[in-house]
Amino acid sequence: MFDIKEIPSPITLHFITKYSFPEGISKAWAELEHHIPVKSGVKFYGIFDGQQYFAGSDYPSSFSISKESLHEYVIPAGNYITVPIINWQDKKEQIAVTFQRIEEDPRCDKTSADIEFYKSHIELICLKRLRF
Repeated sequence: MFDIKEIPSPITLHFITKYSFPEGISKAWAELEHHIPVKSGVKFYGIFDGQQYFAGSDYPSSFSISKESLHEYVIPAGNYITVPIINWQDKKEQIAVTFQRIEEDPRCDKTSADIEFYKSHIELICLKRLRF
């Protein structure tokens, strides 16, 4: 059984470019990190919308480029299935497997985006929206 977490209000993310999946994941993160010189206090997210991947932040003023150059993606408020991955940097192959396991849950909205919340350098939370 998975944990359920409520996101009480929408979260607006800012990102620079969407990339092809999975080959563009490294590019998305390199681009994001290049444009966020000070990372302290910034929340990082990875989003796979079913076709493309992007890395973003919920703190637009942390970017070294103008806000007008950024794109937005909104994580809707609602209930999400959540699965943590501890020491994710050593277990990157588990991210896709974790989302596959989440999608086997009948409560999962399979049309919703795969959301990666990088809580720290150690902990990653995989989130997928519930259907109801």
